[in-house]
This record gives sequence, C-alpha cells and structure tokens, in this order.
Amino acid sequence: MIFNLTSDGEHILGNDTIFEGIQVLVALTEGDKEVNINLVDDEEMFELNHQWRKKESSTDVLSFSAEENGIMPGTEHILGDIIVNYELAHERAKELGHRFEEEVMVLIVHGLLHLMGYDHEKNASEAKRQLDEEIRLLNAMNIKSEIALIGRTG
Repeated sequence: MIFNLTSDGEHILGNDTIFEGIQVLVALTEGDKEVNINLVDDEEMFELNHQWRKKESSTDVLSFSAEENGIMPGTEHILGDIIVNYELAHERAKELGHRFEEEVMVLIVHGLLHLMGYDHEKNASEAKRQLDEEIRLLNAMNIKSEIALIGRTG
C-alpha cells in the first residue's frame, strides 16, 4: 500500500514516530492501492463531519472510500482518504495518558481498516473482527493494544 500524508500543522509532518508507524503499515498491508492521510484541525473536521455525516460536532477520524460509489475511471489505484483531527488526538492522548503520536496512529489504523472493508458498527462479530485486526497492527508498531479505538467504544 502507498500512503500520502498531508497536514495543516507543520510540526506533524516532521514527526518521525508517525512516519515510522506508517512504514509499518506499508509493510503489513498488501496491494498497491493508495491511501491519502490528511491531518486537520478541529474546525475543519467539524465542517467535514457536518458536510458528509450531517453531524453538528467534530470527530476524531473520518474515512472516505474511493470505491464506495463505484470506482471512477482513473482512480483504480486509490483506496481512499483518512482524515485525522490532530487537535482532538492531542486532547485524547493527554486524557488517556499516552503519546500524541500513538493516538494519531490509532486513528490512522482505525480509518484504514474502514477503507479495507471492516465495519465495527455493523454487528458484534464484525466489531470483534475489526478490533482483532486493529490490535494486530498496533502491536506491530509497539503501541499498547489497550488504546485501540474500538476497545474504547465497544
């Protein structure tokens, strides 16, 4: 898999821990599909969550599958986009007592699994399947499995 990372916060793009985590994901995921990861502030995430999910709140991560409404010509190589709220990631990391970089990677893994077809909101069995894969990927990055996003939200 190919990952492209962009951010409106310059300090994030120079973060070696996040780049190392993405390199682990490249090694552990199959295929040559492209995933775009964009780190945005809370205001932009609020707007995206409102526009696409009709929610009047921000959220921590959104994923948009390029294949959801059929593959458009010329985009066969794209799996989709992951949008991470880096301000909320910073708050959650502080609240839960782990590093900001770990929280960002948890959110990226969560969004990636959605792009790969996992859907924890479908039923308990699917939630367990996604949690197991989330834990496998986090463990490979030496991130504690206890901070897996699905483990927090059921």
